[in-house]
Amino acid sequence: MEAGAVEFHKLTVKLGLKFSDIKEQLPKYAAIAKSKGYISIEDFAEYLQLPVSPALEEVFAMYDRDGSGTIDFREYVIGSCLVAKPAEDEETLALAFERFCGNCYITKKELVEIMEKSLRMTDAQAEELFNQVDVDKSGQITYDQFKAYADLKPEYATLFNVYQELKKEERNQMEQESNVDRNKNKTD
Repeated sequence: MEAGAVEFHKLTVKLGLKFSDIKEQLPKYAAIAKSKGYISIEDFAEYLQLPVSPALEEVFAMYDRDGSGTIDFREYVIGSCLVAKPAEDEETLALAFERFCGNCYITKKELVEIMEKSLRMTDAQAEELFNQVDVDKSGQITYDQFKAYADLKPEYATLFNVYQELKKEERNQMEQESNVDRNKNKTD
C-alpha cells in the first residue's frame, strides 16, 4: 500500500496530474488490460483494432518503460501523458491529416491504402475504422471527424507519426546502401 502511495505521489508531482486525472484513466486501462491485469502487445493491438506491426510495436515500447513486454497501470498513465497527449495537439493532428490526404477530406479508398501499407490492416479492418470515424456517413472523413476520433484514441496519431519516421529511416538506409554500391562500382 505504501509503495502505491509513493508511486501516486511521483505521478502527481512529475506529471502534474491530479487524483481525478489518474482515476479517469483506470476504467480505460481496465478495459484494455486483458492479460492478468496488464496490457500485452496483443491487448494493445486489439484495443486499437490493428494487427501487430513494427510501428505498433514501437509505440507499445514507448509505453512499456521497463521492457517487460507488458504495460502496467503506472506505465499506461505515463504513456498517456507523454506519448499520446503530445499527439493530440492541433499542429500534430493537422500534420497527420495533411499527410493522409492533401485535400480537405480522406476517402475510404485513401484510408484503406494508407492503413494497409502503414499498419498492415486488412481491407475489412480499415473499412471498419473508416466507418467509425465517418460519423455522418458522408463517405469521407473531414478534419473535424479525424480530430474527434484522435481525441478518443490519440495513439493513432502517434502510430502514424512513428510509421512516418520508420519510413524515413528506411529511405535513408536505402540511399546509404545505394551510395555505397555506387562508390564501390567507381573503385572497381
